[in-house]
Amino acid sequence: MSDGDDTPPAHASPHDALFKRVFGDLERGGALLRSSLPAELARLIAWDSLERVPAESVGLKLRGLASDLVFAAEVGGRRSFLCLLVEHQSRPDPRMPRRIAEYVMRLWERHGEVTEGRLVLPLVIPLVVYHGHRAWKVPLDVGEALDIDEAVRESAGPLVPRIRYHLDDLTTLDADALRARGLPAWGTVALWALRSAFDRGYRDTAKDLLGLFQQLAAADDGGEALATLIGYLGYVSRPGDDLVAELKSHLSGLALEKVMELEEMLARKKALLT
Repeated sequence: MSDGDDTPPAHASPHDALFKRVFGDLERGGALLRSSLPAELARLIAWDSLERVPAESVGLKLRGLASDLVFAAEVGGRRSFLCLLVEHQSRPDPRMPRRIAEYVMRLWERHGEVTEGRLVLPLVIPLVVYHGHRAWKVPLDVGEALDIDEAVRESAGPLVPRIRYHLDDLTTLDADALRARGLPAWGTVALWALRSAFDRGYRDTAKDLLGLFQQLAAADDGGEALATLIGYLGYVSRPGDDLVAELKSHLSGLALEKVMELEEMLARKKALLT
């Protein structure tokens, strides 16, 4: 997906793998949804009913949307779908409104039904998480992408088709805003890593998130999480641009010890395989 010097050399798959591994978990995925959606809507969602829905089972094997996570939950007493889609390019894809429309239509094809002579469709809430480098200027509604002038748009009124998605633009968040979202430590650190893969200036905010790295290091599954983080940062690093070394320069205490231990262990394993 390279589109310029500000794009990491790695294929999008490591971003997909990290995002799915972290936010495919119900607790972390639910926390990301709660922190991203409008507060009034979030209050209407029965979060204890949240469940992960395999994308393949709902026919969502779509071109360019391979990193989707689909959840179902009761929203206002009715089963609805909450879709986490992540955009890994540094330059936003101008086709996103059309892709989202296709995504929603696929869900409706599978889950719409005619009841007592009336078509009943589930609510689908698409959420696009963007962690690239360029500013997001893509329309949030498919209707805004139509090639019509303002006079026609105004005259057509409700005839203009509307399918909208919600944008969670990580590029607008400084370290304080990211921490304030209240995600579990692994969720916040993962978002930091995804953002840092594209934005060199964001990488030194690790020092402002030190407490979360410490929490992660002390957790029961902290070793596995930090190993995943080291692997990801190593994969997306460019020649002469060692993200793991930069991360270590901002850590201290238990977090630094754990990262150094894991880095040495991974180096030994790599040496045995060569």
